[in-house]
Amino acid sequence: MPRQPLRQFLLLGKSTIQKAIRESQMITFVIGNEAADLDSLASSILFAYICSSVPRPGWRPGTTNAVYVPILNIPAADVRLRPEFLALLPHTDVHPSDLITLDDLPPVSELPKKLKPENARWILVDHNVLQGRLGEIYGSRVFGVIDHHEDEFVVPKTEGEPRLVRNSGSCASLVAQVCWRDWERLIASEEELAQHGMIAKAHVADKRRWDAQLAKLALAAILIDTANLTMKLTQYDIAAMQYLTVKIANSAFSAIRYRRNAFYGELRAAKEHLDGLEMRDILRKDYKEWTEKNQKKVGISSVVKSLSWQMEHAESETPRCDDGDKYGNVFLDSCHNHARSRNLSVFAIMTAFTESDGRLQRELLIWVLDPDCADHMKEFIQANKEELGLEHWRERHLMVPKEERDRIIVWKQKDVLKSRKQVAPLLRQSMNNA
Repeated sequence: MPRQPLRQFLLLGKSTIQKAIRESQMITFVIGNEAADLDSLASSILFAYICSSVPRPGWRPGTTNAVYVPILNIPAADVRLRPEFLALLPHTDVHPSDLITLDDLPPVSELPKKLKPENARWILVDHNVLQGRLGEIYGSRVFGVIDHHEDEFVVPKTEGEPRLVRNSGSCASLVAQVCWRDWERLIASEEELAQHGMIAKAHVADKRRWDAQLAKLALAAILIDTANLTMKLTQYDIAAMQYLTVKIANSAFSAIRYRRNAFYGELRAAKEHLDGLEMRDILRKDYKEWTEKNQKKVGISSVVKSLSWQMEHAESETPRCDDGDKYGNVFLDSCHNHARSRNLSVFAIMTAFTESDGRLQRELLIWVLDPDCADHMKEFIQANKEELGLEHWRERHLMVPKEERDRIIVWKQKDVLKSRKQVAPLLRQSMNNA
């Protein structure tokens, strides 16, 4: 595929989906996890763009299998729940409507017929198991993985696609590592063509600007996931940061506009701005769920505001209506409705927020909705209380009904380095123990 601006590439991806459906052609998707955060966005686009721009063995130009299509694992309407996307996209000359989402696929009920499994290849980034309905239909059609979460060893190694699962602060760092050789090969070929007068130097400058925009996309994920290179930093993140920063420096247009601390500050402020969202949206903004072997479902919402803030926010957004609400408490009702709408056995909220003095704080709320899981949660607490540094939460009275007090438990989590990435496997392990 000839090189093109990022926005044009995404529009090509949309038309590629329609062509693959219409002509029953093979298509390759690159998809992040269902939380669809900056890391999933950046990782899927970077990998898909580089793979589509470099000729690959056995692929014919002009066909749908020559394009890797990056797709967000959410409906288009949910892009608005991610204000950090809206802050980042102008840096890449991309509009929110340009992003490829689940709405660009046929309706779920028609997926197996219109997009036959044998015609679809899936590459996973920022997760290593395809979940939900997509997993049910296309689980056997996953051909590659780049991820920084605990390996569930579901996807085997296949020829021609990467299988890289390593601990890193950001998945985008691993994607940059995987793409490095092809990206450099692409740049070298463009420079050679320019030297021989086969493309104008102005066109080369355009391509360096596109590289800088891709680099900013990946750097956004790395900076957010590592708190501006201060937490969870690994050798892969450091190497990727250095490599991508050079990409920005190589574009005269982009270099004068990029300041790392200001860029991070803009993204962080946007991510933490939840005032315009209702509680139902806050709980599903950064949400993941898993169905365990015993068919019990676990869901975890990550929220960048404290539980006290969430309670106050919930109370202010909706007038108290004791007759219509199950708990007479908007926060608990929001949690209960979220969990029940997804048939969860266990629902958790993990908070991560910064105090006025700059210290990171974490909290953990667990609600056991299925009585059969009560012993599993007791086991989780007993096994991990010390490791996670769980202390009883005393910030505010939660007004938990008496009948729920053994099933809704809240802690302050002293080990602030352990996010959902570390806590979810522990919770899931307890759920799977006999």
